[in-house]
Amino acid sequence: MAELSSAGLLSTNHIDIVTYDTASKLPYLTAIYRESLRFSAPQLQLPRVSDGMTLNGVFIPAGTNISTSASVIGRSTDLYGPTADEFRPERWMDADEGTLKNWGRHNLGWGGGTRKCLGKNIAVMEIFKVAVQVSGQRTNIDGWLVDRCSSLGYLNQSWWRVEMNSGLSCD
Repeated sequence: MAELSSAGLLSTNHIDIVTYDTASKLPYLTAIYRESLRFSAPQLQLPRVSDGMTLNGVFIPAGTNISTSASVIGRSTDLYGPTADEFRPERWMDADEGTLKNWGRHNLGWGGGTRKCLGKNIAVMEIFKVAVQVSGQRTNIDGWLVDRCSSLGYLNQSWWRVEMNSGLSCD
């Protein structure tokens, strides 16, 4: 909340629709997004057919289906250290550029290569914009009215319960 407040995006009344450009420049929100994708990666697999190769000293015969899992990679202690099983967004803010680049190469949350999700850019934009919008005191997005202090939201004639982190203040 402090990051939203210092960026002028938190109000006691109503906040305007935030742009993706503004939302994506919030360092802690970006760290939360990256950590969420790492920590709760989709259970998708990206199978390939081996043409006969040796992988980590093990021969894989031609025609064998091989794949990897984004969720397994996301919990790798070789990549993320001993705290790989903890949700810790600060790791993305504390890491150096080389480490961030390495983590980026291993992030398969949206798929990879020619099989990357075609809707990724739109989805990421929506994630960032909605995260900022619903964090405001009271926001109206296309009929979705959320008051973070009441813990209730209203979207297209349906009520939704908004679970708030106990550390957030409604002051």
